[in-house]
Amino acid sequence: MKVFITGDFCPDGKSRELLLCDEGIRQIFVDFAVVIAESDLAITNLECLLTNSEQAIKKIGPNLKCDPQIGKAIKKAGFDMVTLANNHVFDFGQEGLVETLKTLDGNQIAYTGAGLTLEQAQKTYYRDIQGKKLAIVNFAENEFNSATIEHGGSNPMSIIDRYRQIQQARKTADKVLVIIHGGLEHYHYPSPATVKRYRFFAEQGADAVVAHHTHCIGPCEVHNGVPIFYSLGNFLYDTPNHSKIWYDGYAVKLDLTDNGVEFEVYPYRQFAETDKIELLPESSNLYKQIEQLSEDIADSGKILTKWQELITNDSKQLTYLVNISNIWQITYRVLRRLGFFALLNLFFRSRQLRIVRHYLSCDAHREEAIEIIDKYLRDIERND
Repeated sequence: MKVFITGDFCPDGKSRELLLCDEGIRQIFVDFAVVIAESDLAITNLECLLTNSEQAIKKIGPNLKCDPQIGKAIKKAGFDMVTLANNHVFDFGQEGLVETLKTLDGNQIAYTGAGLTLEQAQKTYYRDIQGKKLAIVNFAENEFNSATIEHGGSNPMSIIDRYRQIQQARKTADKVLVIIHGGLEHYHYPSPATVKRYRFFAEQGADAVVAHHTHCIGPCEVHNGVPIFYSLGNFLYDTPNHSKIWYDGYAVKLDLTDNGVEFEVYPYRQFAETDKIELLPESSNLYKQIEQLSEDIADSGKILTKWQELITNDSKQLTYLVNISNIWQITYRVLRRLGFFALLNLFFRSRQLRIVRHYLSCDAHREEAIEIIDKYLRDIERND
């Protein structure tokens, strides 16, 4: 069975209008028409809701949606299915999710990874292909869009629950595909902990592990015979004025056979020099970059070094410290530039940071803190 998989799909620029007509759809996907048509199952990650709702939830990050008519374009482009486990699937609440699922059903597009209840969101998708049963387990890192016992949303990442889901799928299906939405945005490498998690899922019964979310490409590797793709990058996400890495990505075609899994990657550039998703040759710099990243992932020391470079970056430290402290970014920058580092202690109190770290690292306190903060936010919003 041949399965074609892409990263994030969110028409957010010129593509919005192009996707509303057949000529525009052909223009955008012309380089991928053959490989999509030759696949038994073509999947893209729907990174926005298909809704007209104006009831955006309060969250960190943008609330993404597009015209429900885009559902027709997804089908006409040749995609049979979308993954929904991501950090935008509940951006417009239950109303937006209901309309999205109805739109997908109306266009005969299968979906997995989200639902109107937690139970629905956690369901494994099964499909019979060429006499074999394929299982797809789709989940996302925990953000504002995760399904809970109170509302719908995406299938949340829980190591124990997802382990059990993969194990059950392994008993039921001939092949198991795990698709994850996670990783650090705009960072080409997985964290050491992410490497450990994805390899664990591969060890527990996945035949392939595919990830997206970072808005840039990541490495790929074969672990114990299981291919792992750490980030495909954006597939169709043509928001203007981003850095170059936003517009580069690669899709992957998996050939799942009785003897294992073979795969092929398809590097492309989307809506940069041309108004389409332009397939790039093996001689391209992007192809070479994928090869280099994939060499790096085999060296745990290099991954750790890259991680240390990231977390010691001044800009990265600024983002985190400012967001959890009572200080404006401009104040921080002025004090740093003037050399008044001692004054920063008035804002970055060591005891306060130790408390925050304790709540983040201790499982029991983290669980408690999330529940308390969620209740507090709900109470505030009721009174707004």
